[in-house]
Amino acid sequence: MFLLAIGCVSSATAKYDPSWPGQKDFPLLPAYCRARLDKSLPPQEGERWKARLGEDFGMVVHHYCAGLNFLRRAGLRQEEPSDKPNLLIQAANEFGYVVEKASPSFVLLPEVHVNRGRANNGLNRVGDALRDFQRAIDLRPDWPGGYLALAEMYAARGMMEDAKSALNAGIEKASDPTVLKSRLATLETKR
Repeated sequence: MFLLAIGCVSSATAKYDPSWPGQKDFPLLPAYCRARLDKSLPPQEGERWKARLGEDFGMVVHHYCAGLNFLRRAGLRQEEPSDKPNLLIQAANEFGYVVEKASPSFVLLPEVHVNRGRANNGLNRVGDALRDFQRAIDLRPDWPGGYLALAEMYAARGMMEDAKSALNAGIEKASDPTVLKSRLATLETKR
């Protein structure tokens, strides 16, 4: 009976490729993912990214790239619709690992929170998504990414005034609010 249960689990999860991103995925992910995961690259490529991203370039970036790949795959049309929740759960878990293990000064941490928020939003975990988007904004208030993700979540839920409020807050604080102004203009035309 025990072996039968193991067989069911392995066959049920086999279609959700748990492997890390591979050669076909690298062009669709940030360059540091390939530098961290592609063993065919010279070591200097990894060292260059480690100098830019810091000590967290090790396992933290490894897990972040896996999460990005799961999130990317969840948004693909060729994936089975029934696969999407599992891919989003895997993405959220990978991002959760990064949040837990990364140093507080990890330069990608705001981005990690935005992506975990996107995964949580896709799973209809709205409260968790809101906390992640807000954490991204708190960590880096001059970056438009947190405000934009928050506004997109609100807009997708028909909460246009909240979406506009998030965009306006970002326009006031972002170092380059161009994308936020553009998105606000789009929302204004959808009255």
